Amino acid sequence: MVENKLTDYLKMFRSYSEHFEYFERYKSQHRTHQKEALEAVDKANIGQILSPCGTGKTRIQISIHVQDMINKSLQGEIGVYLIASHRLALNVQLFDQLIDVCVRCGLSFNILFVGSCRYDLREYYKRYFDLGFTREACSQLATTSKKEIEDFIQQSKADNKHVIIVSTYHSFSQLKDVGAIDICTYDEAHNTIEKDFTDNINLVKPNIKRQYFFTATRKIRGEYDGMNDKNFYGEILYDAFPHLMLRSGEICCPRIHIIDSENGEDQTTIVNINMLIKNIIEAFEKHRNLIKEKSINPEKISPTLLISCVGIDEMMRVYNHPTFKKYVSENNIKALAISSDGCFFNYESCNKQSFLVNLNSIKDTEEAIIFNVDMLTEGIDLPSITGVMPLRNLGETKLIQLLGRCLRLHKEDRKDLYAEAFDPCKYYLYIKPYGYLVIPRHLAQLSEHKTMMDKVKQIINEYKTPAEEIVIQEKFIDPKNQELDSIIPYPINGGKNFELEHTILDIIVEVNIDFMREELSKQPYKASYFQKMLKEHESIKQQKQNCQLQE
Repeated sequence: MVENKLTDYLKMFRSYSEHFEYFERYKSQHRTHQKEALEAVDKANIGQILSPCGTGKTRIQISIHVQDMINKSLQGEIGVYLIASHRLALNVQLFDQLIDVCVRCGLSFNILFVGSCRYDLREYYKRYFDLGFTREACSQLATTSKKEIEDFIQQSKADNKHVIIVSTYHSFSQLKDVGAIDICTYDEAHNTIEKDFTDNINLVKPNIKRQYFFTATRKIRGEYDGMNDKNFYGEILYDAFPHLMLRSGEICCPRIHIIDSENGEDQTTIVNINMLIKNIIEAFEKHRNLIKEKSINPEKISPTLLISCVGIDEMMRVYNHPTFKKYVSENNIKALAISSDGCFFNYESCNKQSFLVNLNSIKDTEEAIIFNVDMLTEGIDLPSITGVMPLRNLGETKLIQLLGRCLRLHKEDRKDLYAEAFDPCKYYLYIKPYGYLVIPRHLAQLSEHKTMMDKVKQIINEYKTPAEEIVIQEKFIDPKNQELDSIIPYPINGGKNFELEHTILDIIVEVNIDFMREELSKQPYKASYFQKMLKEHESIKQQKQNCQLQE
């Protein structure tokens, strides 16, 4: 008798049923810009949605798909939905958030993974067991076989289940013969301008009824190419300008921290592994001091630095160096590394899915250093990141994308800002007021330094933030570490000694010249500050010109 009652209880407990009211609660939490983007999407079958990193583009994509699924379910119809991006890791993140909403709504669906990655749904079955989400409620297939793809979709339709397709742009062409696809959302869509991706998408595009391209960094080529190709991408349906998102409290303020070495001589150093380790350790220490100093509640935030390396070989040499391993171990700092060759969490090897789970498990109060080359530069939601540090020159798109990894709000700041507890522009009231772009001194040696600093100027323009408020130059002496070999110094031409300093003043003065003139009219007490800045800029500019003439 007891056994029968237990069985009946478990059957009731595991029942999977529709709860569409959950989606109404989900939509009620959308921010103004997300609602405006969705309204724009409803008016067109194709187009571009532009929104800065950290402002919830994924939430918009999920809403587009789920709303259509619910509408079709209420009418007894079945739909096919495609989420796509350029990386498997990003697909995992997109899928994870989409499936959460779908399951909580009780939608009937099957999942098709198109690509080389083999996804494991067992964790999802455990996570949503109490909602009745089991193998019987949802089946999956991971394949690149066109025949298997077509058969799976047909069987899903026969079983009266929606189909959610997850694909990279690499594998997109495998969907050529699957028939009609109701909606496709392209994440990090600026990558689709690559010819191989464009060609793959064009094979499937005629079958897609509605399609929307999402990005924070729109790429164009000339007047009509790239994302200016309206036949391929449609019009810009919505643009959430970075400076508006900053002013409305949707993202942190970007802050640029330029760390300079000081050795008392007109010398610099060659770029070698010892110098990189010294730069990373010293930058991390300075970064910790800054975020603690600027936080209204320093006990609730600790540094997590995302480092973009030149290549996998350099990344692993730094990551596995005995001095670095000793530093992170003695200071209880989590050390992570991810590349196409493997993933490591605290020096233990793991797969990409486990790496992302571990990465997102890092608490705001824990310290971490994360190494990557390109894997985490775009799209991946990394809420605990406080700063990013490039060890190489990055193009404009990658630099802005990398910076975006650290501009996501602290969860408590988000809660307070959304409750209008304080003005978004009052940064001194934030737990995490800034996301830091940490630029190490050794980049000044690289021939691409000026190019990269020009990109920094572009970032400041994008966010329309007074540069003198967000550019920090700090001189430090490299840490004295007897376990590292001496760094070999060599003299450089005098003109180059002024490159870093001159670039900083260029940013402060040239980017904000109009701002300064406007502020002078409003706040005459700042006149001496701006005049001093202009004088210093002209002085260094003249010194640089004199050195170039001497050369």
